[in-house]
Amino acid sequence: MKKIILLLISIKLILASGFGADYYKIQDVKQMKKEFVSILLPLIQKQNTIIGRAKSIPPSLALAQAAIESGWGKSYFVKEANNIFGQWTYKGNGIIPRGREPGQTHKIKIFNSMQDSISGYMDNLNSHRAYKNFRELRRNKSNFNGLDAASTMINYSGIGQKYIIMLQKMIKREGWIKYDN
Repeated sequence: MKKIILLLISIKLILASGFGADYYKIQDVKQMKKEFVSILLPLIQKQNTIIGRAKSIPPSLALAQAAIESGWGKSYFVKEANNIFGQWTYKGNGIIPRGREPGQTHKIKIFNSMQDSISGYMDNLNSHRAYKNFRELRRNKSNFNGLDAASTMINYSGIGQKYIIMLQKMIKREGWIKYDN
């Protein structure tokens, strides 16, 4: 009996990847976006509380990057690896991206939960040399918000300046700046 219960729990954990079956059934775009925020915002806020005020990531930036990187939570990487932000790994377990160039060794990092993905994303912004400008601007600018933060994300994506424009447009269009206060 204990083995059956453990098996059922394991299956439930495996199937719990991503946003859940009900989310993936939503057809109305407006409702899907609302649900996306209602799922992710509390997780983002929780992680910001854990890391503290000096290292808090603007929620509007995290939401915009999550939406872009995960196709509003519907990407294969979210469903299979709880990877909301498209983070890579060069060691350990990961998913080999389709179309990865020959000679490349990166994989899409697998996370145990979406909370772990958010934690990894925030650790990345707070420590990787590619986001030094992000940290400097946060330290030096009062009222630092997601639009400010987005202006420093040139290295997050291979499309450079276009990515910054996409992030800023999304933050404005969705009205997410209100979550930064």
